[in-house]
Amino acid sequence: SLLQNDAHHSSKMQCAVCATNVDRAYKAVANSTEWAHASCAFWVTGVHFVNKTTLTPILIDGVDPDRYKLRCMFCKQRGGACLQCELCTNAFHVPCAHRGTAMLELREVNHLVYFHCFCPLHKDEESRKSVPDNNHDPQRYNGVRKKSEFEPELKSEKTNKKSPKKYEKKLVIDVSAAAPMSEKPVYYRSPDVRKRKLSHSTPVILCSKLSPKQQHSFEQFKRKFGNVTQFTPQWKNNVTHLITAADADGDRILQARTIKYFQSVIAGAWVLCFDWVEECLSAQRLLNESEYEISGDIMAHGGAMKSRESREQQRGNGLFENVTCVISAEFSYANLSQDLRVLFRMGGAEVKPKFPYVWLREIDKRKQEMNGRLFVFVYDKSDDNEDEEGDIYDMTDKQIDFCQKFDVLAIGYKQVFDAISNYTPLAKQ
Repeated sequence: SLLQNDAHHSSKMQCAVCATNVDRAYKAVANSTEWAHASCAFWVTGVHFVNKTTLTPILIDGVDPDRYKLRCMFCKQRGGACLQCELCTNAFHVPCAHRGTAMLELREVNHLVYFHCFCPLHKDEESRKSVPDNNHDPQRYNGVRKKSEFEPELKSEKTNKKSPKKYEKKLVIDVSAAAPMSEKPVYYRSPDVRKRKLSHSTPVILCSKLSPKQQHSFEQFKRKFGNVTQFTPQWKNNVTHLITAADADGDRILQARTIKYFQSVIAGAWVLCFDWVEECLSAQRLLNESEYEISGDIMAHGGAMKSRESREQQRGNGLFENVTCVISAEFSYANLSQDLRVLFRMGGAEVKPKFPYVWLREIDKRKQEMNGRLFVFVYDKSDDNEDEEGDIYDMTDKQIDFCQKFDVLAIGYKQVFDAISNYTPLAKQ
């Protein structure tokens, strides 16, 4: 019969996202003859519906390549894009999760819906409660989040631009961890990564600024320990180790501060000298990390260890937990505004897209509502560009007035980086 033929045909279909055929709820893939599960389009980042009303066709345009390297804990297969538990490295296909014992959870907060994934080991209520409701950006479908609600994120605070020719200078930090510039708006997760215990996690290893010789040794390390560790080229919420170029000969001092380094310090991950990689290869096993932790960087000492120990002892909710901040949209270095937003959010700050000038109508009330929180404005100050004359971007009169009335701490990005290096909260002097 026609029904039997359709069933037979669908049983042979393979989802273009997860590469399984255990679910028959397919939708056509845009500009292709392939098909994909509707459930994968809902749950896998980088897959979405072109028409948000009819939920068809499916567009696959930004799936993290690392998802295809994961092995599903249920079907034991690699090749298709997997989800990962938010509290460990267990992975699973969306259809396998539905048929297995994993939990795919929806949470509604302020009329926004957030998607959460937990493996069988962490689907208990206590474990799930350790993950904030808004641990991810909400899905962008009709009835969930309207387009107008995205717009404030795009209308960032602008200063008075000066000396546009100064753009040619390059930033001394590595911005390779930043999202690429594109015409599409970029939204970042705001993970509370510090609630995850390092000791209970499979090592997820990231490296930064290695020399060619070190890169060769690191490839050997990956081949040797690939069965007991995971590796990622970019920062992810579950990163546990950052391998740096620092070594014992250099007193374990990091010479180049990178965005990956700042992310790792804020998260409280292990920040290690490269000696750890070499010693692990020599010993043929993973060694205790404590002897190989960096002692500091070119600007400060002890910040990485201080942050990691604070995380392990579950002290506080992040370096910027008592901060409300506004970050200028204009810096002389590409992507720096976006990088700073990510760092502040990781540190627990409330990040506003622009100054809330409406507060000027009720100053006393708004000051009381701040309840001791520090308001910070980060812009391109002259002390961050010491070889230039004056600020690259001057604050506007309106910004200066707001800062004076609300006692806002207006600082340059280097002060933020130094606070992270020291792992010391920002404060008014």
